[in-house]
Amino acid sequence: MALIGAIGYATGSVDLNTSVVITIEDFGFTEQQIKDADVLHLTCFGNDVLFLYSGENPVSGSLFGHLLYENGNLLVKPRQNIRNFRATAVTGAASLVATLGTFGIPPSSG
Repeated sequence: MALIGAIGYATGSVDLNTSVVITIEDFGFTEQQIKDADVLHLTCFGNDVLFLYSGENPVSGSLFGHLLYENGNLLVKPRQNIRNFRATAVTGAASLVATLGTFGIPPSSG
């Protein structure tokens, strides 16, 4: 899936399990890359993932959070939601691949 109308400029991935909650920083993005982002594109592999935009941690055992299904895609915007993004696996191992994008001029790499 391509970022329609957006230019992707940084990609990262992270592995999840039910005992780990990840944030946007866990994808290996620099602080400047995160600040420049207008949109975050996520693709989920392996198992379903729970996520929140509030800055709170999702809880897999209680299904506290929004559900991103295995092989599903999610666009996260605006910047506040990108910054507050938290995720964990529902059951078993899962992977998330993330691309940061902008609707303006892409930032320089680095």
